Amino acid sequence: MAIYNNLATLFQPKQPSINPAQTYVTANDDSKLKDETYVYYGTRICGKVTASLPALSAFLPRVFNLEKQRQIEDEALQQRHKQALEKQLAENASDIISTKAEIDKTEHKISDLTEEISDFKEKLVEAKNLHGEVNKMSKVKLIIGIGILAILTLYLIVFYSSTFYSAFFKTFDADITVGAAMFDSQAIPHALNDGFGEVIFILCAPIIFMGLGYGLHFFMQQESWTKYVKSGAILIITFIFDCILAYLIAEKIYDINSLQYLAELPPFDIDIAANDVNVWAVIFCGFIVYLIWGIVFDMTMTAYEDLRSNKKEILKIESCIQSKKEQLSNENQILTDLKAKIESLENKKKAIDIAMSKTVHFDTNIIKTALSDFFSGWITMMNGLSRPRTEQDEANRIYSTTIDQLFK
Repeated sequence: MAIYNNLATLFQPKQPSINPAQTYVTANDDSKLKDETYVYYGTRICGKVTASLPALSAFLPRVFNLEKQRQIEDEALQQRHKQALEKQLAENASDIISTKAEIDKTEHKISDLTEEISDFKEKLVEAKNLHGEVNKMSKVKLIIGIGILAILTLYLIVFYSSTFYSAFFKTFDADITVGAAMFDSQAIPHALNDGFGEVIFILCAPIIFMGLGYGLHFFMQQESWTKYVKSGAILIITFIFDCILAYLIAEKIYDINSLQYLAELPPFDIDIAANDVNVWAVIFCGFIVYLIWGIVFDMTMTAYEDLRSNKKEILKIESCIQSKKEQLSNENQILTDLKAKIESLENKKKAIDIAMSKTVHFDTNIIKTALSDFFSGWITMMNGLSRPRTEQDEANRIYSTTIDQLFK
């Protein structure tokens, strides 16, 4: 504190009645000394004028002009400024050329996409004009599909009505075979003799499995990924159904055969069923044919949809048009961005040309740094002189206001 008080006494003006803002701006000893930093310069002047706020308002423009004059006289700095502007101009010109090339490329893409969309629209009109004509290939597929489907449907009716009857109602004799259990031509007459409810039960069995097959076709037509979950669930349910039927039939055959052996056989269980060929015979004769029926049913339905319509072709063309329109929209957005970029580059070029046309160039960052250093020294001395906080806040306000005025 003693050092700062001595400095204040040393630089204290001899005539306090004279306005310091006028006196010290013009005095020779108020000038910045050679090799003196702006921080020390601010400290020295602040101590000399005892932190006068009007003096601060006067000295900030003086530092501004002093640094500008120094830059004017600095030929190396002026040359660096010129070289930097020339480099910016060259880079800007290169950016303009590359951006214009991108614009040309994008415009060609837009032209090609527009032409492709026009061609697809013509194809769409032609496809819609053909709507209603009989598709010969679809007709052939439909006839073949109906033929195969009829045979497979008859097979499933006989198979599942027989297996349901054998599994739940039939009493097996000693010479029963798995084939006779799966394909019993007397299943319906025997069930009819046993009661009407039994007939309904075994006749509904094939309908259940064909209903599951239809559900499989329906779910596979959906667009959502959940169709795979639903289809998988149907296949699992069908397979479990067949496994239950196979287990019940094989168990009855096993029990009949066990009576023919003198030694007592272990009871029929899942482990024995897994190694019993009768079980797998029932599963494969039912489940595999069911899968084939589902595939043929799906193909037949598809052929029927295409019989008097080229719906798939129309949908395909419409999908292509939509895809091309999305691409066109993206390219138009890219073109808009490129045009905005070229406009920005052109404005930047004009600004550089204006800057190069000036005979003298200034580095405002260096000037701002000089002012900041000067004010930093000023505030340091204000602290040393124990100036109140209100004066320091006012000094900060004067500094900010002056900077805004000098660089507006």
